[in-house]
Amino acid sequence: MSRPKYEPGAKTARDQVIESFWALLERKPYEKMGVREIIRAAEVNKNTFYHHFENIDDLAQQAIDEALPKELCKFFLMEGGSARKDALFLMSAPYTAARFDRVKVMLSDNGVALQGRVKLKVIDAWREALGLDAFSEIQRRLALFLAGGIISTLQGRDPREYPTVLSELAGTKPLQAFMEELSSWKS
Repeated sequence: MSRPKYEPGAKTARDQVIESFWALLERKPYEKMGVREIIRAAEVNKNTFYHHFENIDDLAQQAIDEALPKELCKFFLMEGGSARKDALFLMSAPYTAARFDRVKVMLSDNGVALQGRVKLKVIDAWREALGLDAFSEIQRRLALFLAGGIISTLQGRDPREYPTVLSELAGTKPLQAFMEELSSWKS
C-alpha cells in the first residue's frame, strides 16, 4: 500500500496527532489521557500513532521539544543589551507567541505531570548553550532550581506577558547572580 500524499501545507498524520494532544491537554490532565482518545481526535489509526511515537510519553516529549521556544530557554544566558533585545523581539513574534500558548498549557494544572520534562528541556538548552557535555551534580541542582523558579513565575500568566515578565525577572540582582554563576561554567 502506498503512503498517503499530502497537499503542500497540509498537516501530516504526525502533526494531527500532536495537535490533538495539545487540544486534549487543554481539557484534560495528561495522566488521564489515552492513546485511543488521541487517535480518535486526530482521526488516525493506532498503527499511524505507533509509526510516529513509541507511546504517549514519547508523544508528550516530542510535543514539548517542538513547542518550547529555544529563545525562552536561552534568554537568561544572553549577555544583556542587543542580544536580550533580539530575544525579546523573537519571543514577541507571532510564531513564538503561538508556541507560548502551548507553554501555558504545559504549566497549567492539566500539565503538572509534564512540568518536570519542561524543566529538563530548559536546563538541557542551557547546558547546550554553555557548550557543556554534562552538568556536575551541583550545577544540575542549581539549574533545576533556576528553571523551577522561572516556570513558577510564568504559571497562570497570559502568554503575551511572558516576554515582559521574563525581562523584568532577568533584571533582578538575585537572578543575575545565579545566571552569572551558571554562565561561568562555559567550556
